[in-house]
Order: sequence, then C-alpha cells, then structure tokens
Amino acid sequence: MAEDSKIEKLAEIALLLDFYGGLLTEKQQRALALFYDEDLTLAEIAAESGVSRQAVYDLLRHGEQQLRDYESRLQLAARHQQQQRLLRQIAADLRALRNHTTDRNCDARIDAALAQLIEG
Repeated sequence: MAEDSKIEKLAEIALLLDFYGGLLTEKQQRALALFYDEDLTLAEIAAESGVSRQAVYDLLRHGEQQLRDYESRLQLAARHQQQQRLLRQIAADLRALRNHTTDRNCDARIDAALAQLIEG
C-alpha cells in the first residue's frame, strides 16, 4: 500500500471513529484505537488482548466495515466535511470583502454557502 494511501485510510478511519466509534463493540473500539492511534501491530494487539492475531485482524476488518456501513447510511462525516469546506470558503470570502475586493461574485458565493449551511 502506498504511503499516501495509508495516510488517507488512517484519516478516513479516524474520522469515522469520531462519528461512529461509540456504535462499535468495546473490543472493536479498542482494537481500532490500538492499531490506528497507537500504531501497534496485530501481534502486539493480540498479546495485549489475549487473543490470536487472526482475531485481531477480524476485529479490525469488521470494525472498519461497520464504520463504512454507518457512513454510507447516515452520511454524517460527509456532511461535516462539506460544512467545513463551506465554512472555509465563507471565511475566505469574508476576508476578501474585508480587504475591499473587486470580486463582484463574492456576495453571491457567501449567500449560496450560507444557504447550503442553513439547509444542511
């Protein structure tokens, strides 16, 4: 797996854990936290948990799949990311207005972004 892909997966799982981690079993939460947050290996997690490496692998795989299933149904993380993008755009447009920009579309972009956030 390429380094960029590993980082993307780490960011994805971290985000999904923030939103849906509480819906997983305690064992899944612990295994995912040790693997992704603490960067422990399967063998290290297995030794700490008193289970086999295969059991840890299964916990991780099933936990990740459940997180993705929750997101596909609820879209909370995607909505959060979209709102963050809109807020960054609003902030940039407000800074541009503050600096007396000549961009005539700035007000329209702010109104559209605000409407999207409100309707959200």
